[in-house]
Amino acid sequence: MKKNLIYFSLFVFAGLVASCSDDDEKYTPIPPVVSIENTSGTLSVAQEDTLYFKANIESPIESSFQWSVNGKEASTDSILKFTSEEMGKFEIALTAKNADGEHSATTSVEVYGKYKYGMFVLNEGSSSNGTLIFISPKGG
Repeated sequence: MKKNLIYFSLFVFAGLVASCSDDDEKYTPIPPVVSIENTSGTLSVAQEDTLYFKANIESPIESSFQWSVNGKEASTDSILKFTSEEMGKFEIALTAKNADGEHSATTSVEVYGKYKYGMFVLNEGSSSNGTLIFISPKGG
């Protein structure tokens, strides 16, 4: 009789263990995914000209984002208007954060001197002063 009781107890215990399921839904954190869209179509620009970048963020929950240029905060708008008076290479970063984590994307921009592309035209006058003008690729 004891044997039957032990077998019965093991059978009930095995049934309980088998009925417990690992299919319970567990929350899987999903950090945001970001990318930078260059709406200007170029990664080089003359001093004081503007490049436009758009934030593309994929996240199932609300996310915040921050633009930075060379590590300094620049904007929290979805469009970054990049303008620089200084020449050189600049790193533009976009970081998105939500409750599940964060993700960043970067791109580089080169700013060149105003007179790198184009030409100077010297108009000499016969009896008056001449003029020197610069014609840029933009036509002005």
